[in-house]
Amino acid sequence: MQAGIMAASPERAMLAMSPGISGLYGGSAVGAAVGGYLLDQHGQATIPVVDTVFLAVTVVSAVLGTRPVAATTVTNPVATQKPTV
Repeated sequence: MQAGIMAASPERAMLAMSPGISGLYGGSAVGAAVGGYLLDQHGQATIPVVDTVFLAVTVVSAVLGTRPVAATTVTNPVATQKPTV
């Protein structure tokens, strides 16, 4: 995936990859915060339950968010124009 991003914009590769890297670090921070809260307030037994809920939401989002791209026919607008007299 990173190679595809870098190939799409080689002159701005690090800029193109920065949102993904930020998301990785942001997700780690949210996970640590939620895990710390659960451990402090509810004990360690609740962490696997909440993790399972997060995982289920992630899988459902991935399945519902992935849609096949419809095949479209691209026509040349110049070739389809009628000559003007």
